[in-house]
Amino acid sequence: MLFTFATNTWQELASGTNLGWESWSRDSKFVYALDGDSLVRIAIADHRKEPIISFQGLAASAWFGLGLTPDGRLFTTRNTSIQEIYAFDLEYK
Repeated sequence: MLFTFATNTWQELASGTNLGWESWSRDSKFVYALDGDSLVRIAIADHRKEPIISFQGLAASAWFGLGLTPDGRLFTTRNTSIQEIYAFDLEYK
């Protein structure tokens, strides 16, 4: 849900199977969220939901947490009950 202070109203930003761990982009034009087994980006202007990456084939319950680094890069964490660190870079098309 998105609250607009100017009009004092709520509106649905997006719907999904299991939206969670929302995080605003640094420019406030997007909200990133985990949606089921995918990471999505939701545009504030038109509420368009764009898939960023799929975690299909990995246990959905293993992914938790989403945020932005100080330089604006996305990160997420995964609990596999072992101690390993993964990193990936995204290239927007």
